[in-house]
Amino acid sequence: MMKKLLAFMALSTMFVAGKAQAVSSFPYEPEVIGETNLLSIAGTDTVAAPLEKSWAR
Repeated sequence: MMKKLLAFMALSTMFVAGKAQAVSSFPYEPEVIGETNLLSIAGTDTVAAPLEKSWAR
């Protein structure tokens, strides 16, 4: 009984870890180096908006 429980827990953990790192169809990565995106979550959608570049003085 304990072996079945441990096997189930191990398989469940692998499944969850695999789903967490799945590649989505919408890229959240910036297109160029130095670009920054603001991610906002609205319900079940995630929206990526590029931010303006500005120099700090």
